[in-house]
Amino acid sequence: MAKGAFQTDLVNQMAERGIDIYHALEKVTGKSGQALAKMMQDGEIGAATMNAAIEHMTTGTGIYAGAVANVAQTTGGMWSAMTQKMS
Repeated sequence: MAKGAFQTDLVNQMAERGIDIYHALEKVTGKSGQALAKMMQDGEIGAATMNAAIEHMTTGTGIYAGAVANVAQTTGGMWSAMTQKMS
């Protein structure tokens, strides 16, 4: 495996925690299914690819785009902001 490459089990951990990482990797690599699995097995998914996948999920129309701003507008988010300012 190449230095800096992400192993399949680490990507699986993200997926098991509900992060739509496989879909994002499909978008940024243009590969899916067995081709994507082979890239991971061969150590071809590095930090730059993972960063691109995370950026895809968190910007523009990505599944998590604006998530922090949305949470900040909830009662819990506002309470957290208020208590942080008071401490």
